[in-house]
Amino acid sequence: MRTRISLVLGIAMAWTASAQPCISQWQNADGGNDHWYQAVNTPFGITWSAAALESVARGGTLVSITSTEENDHVFTVIDGTQFWVFHSPSSAYLGPWIGAYQVPGAPEPDQGWLWVTGEGMSYTRWHPGQPNDGGDGQQYAHFWVGSGPIRPTWQDLEWNPSVTIPGYVIEFISDPCRADVTTQGASYADPEFGMKDCVVSVADLNYYVNDWVVGASSGDMTTQGAPEGDPLYGVPDGQVTAADLNYFVNAWVRGCP
Repeated sequence: MRTRISLVLGIAMAWTASAQPCISQWQNADGGNDHWYQAVNTPFGITWSAAALESVARGGTLVSITSTEENDHVFTVIDGTQFWVFHSPSSAYLGPWIGAYQVPGAPEPDQGWLWVTGEGMSYTRWHPGQPNDGGDGQQYAHFWVGSGPIRPTWQDLEWNPSVTIPGYVIEFISDPCRADVTTQGASYADPEFGMKDCVVSVADLNYYVNDWVVGASSGDMTTQGAPEGDPLYGVPDGQVTAADLNYFVNAWVRGCP
């Protein structure tokens, strides 16, 4: 076990423990695509269109799900009560928006569905009886369970001000925030130590500087000598050098989108 050093920065940090990641990479080694998936909580609700725009503004897109394995992986980042609301009129549980929509004018209820990437829906995980176009223009998809425990099934829905959709899932091709490297307040022995918490804090700087000092592989973030804008900027080169520390500090100062 390597010894970790401490930076004295004079900042107190609060932390609420949680073993659920806010963002997760579906690694190629696990049969995935190496993309990153982030769940965003919106307690006061959000429309599908606003969620799609915010996803792009953050550097990704609303998630496109093309297999059971990907759907199950996405569920790992939304399997928390903050991402679901109980809809008492229907006794259903409403979960986050995903990137599926129905082309206007397409035959109802299950024709003309696409992902925001332009891909057709070769894979679906509709809840039994869905999609059903049961409202006024149900052209957007989200996670939904008609009854029982939450699970990764979908339904179609229109935007209704009386229905709160508590979040959305963003898919990123690459790590959207390399400055987020640990959970603030987590000690070395905590399961959350080294887990992203979608907050850029002093804890991340402490964690990275320790890794950089000991030459850990996670300290390798960029190619030595590659200036910002160069294709190799942000591409690890197998060396832990001052360029990596500079890269991280710049990312840490900017924070996350």
